[in-house]
Amino acid sequence: DFGYARTIHEHSLRYTKVGTTAYLPPEVSHDQWRNARGYNKTVDMWAIGVIIFVSLTGYFPFHEEIDILPQLENIPKLFQDDLFNEITDEVKDLLRFRLLVPDAGHRMHSAGVIYHDWFQKSRNLLKSCKQLEECLEKKWLTLFFEETDSNANVSVATIEESDSN
Repeated sequence: DFGYARTIHEHSLRYTKVGTTAYLPPEVSHDQWRNARGYNKTVDMWAIGVIIFVSLTGYFPFHEEIDILPQLENIPKLFQDDLFNEITDEVKDLLRFRLLVPDAGHRMHSAGVIYHDWFQKSRNLLKSCKQLEECLEKKWLTLFFEETDSNANVSVATIEESDSN
């Protein structure tokens, strides 16, 4: 879908329906909402929620052949699947209360997602990857990451910085 990718500036709205239906939030997929209200950058956060959901479960949270509005009432039931017994509370919180939120005004923005507990716990993985790189004497796992503060928050480094290594 990157052929449809467009920059949405901080306070601008879009009104065109583009993208793969399975990843579209209600404000894009439902014509009346889109035409009346438009949509903003939080559409990407919904799509990330769908991607994480599919990655964890192997299936889509919503059926693309059916109108999404009635399906929104079933969001709490999505997390009652036995698969979610094996999934951390942090990722369930991220999906249910931060990303797959029908009201775009209450959906988490990208900056909040990066600092969510589920992503912050990945710093342990980053540390392990760095140790492996030291043993192998080759930096390749953490090429695009850097520690940004004393709490070891993970952020994407610029390509220019990475190329200099």
